[in-house]
Amino acid sequence: MILVNGPGRMIGYLGDAEPTADAIHDDYYVTGDPGYLDAEGFLYIAAIAWPASAKSEARWSRT
Repeated sequence: MILVNGPGRMIGYLGDAEPTADAIHDDYYVTGDPGYLDAEGFLYIAAIAWPASAKSEARWSRT
C-alpha cells in the first residue's frame, strides 16, 4: 500500500470528516494503491485504485 506525506499531501476532504478519517493515518495519506520500491529506490505503482486505470504500471523517482 502506498502512503504519502509531505507539503503537497492533501489535508482532507472538504466538509467530509468520515472519508478523511479513513484516508489519513498517522499523518500519512493512504492512496489505496499497491506498490513497491526496487533496490534503487524507485517506486512502482502496481495498479491504480481507479478501475479505468488499473492496467498500467508507472515508475517514479524518489526525490
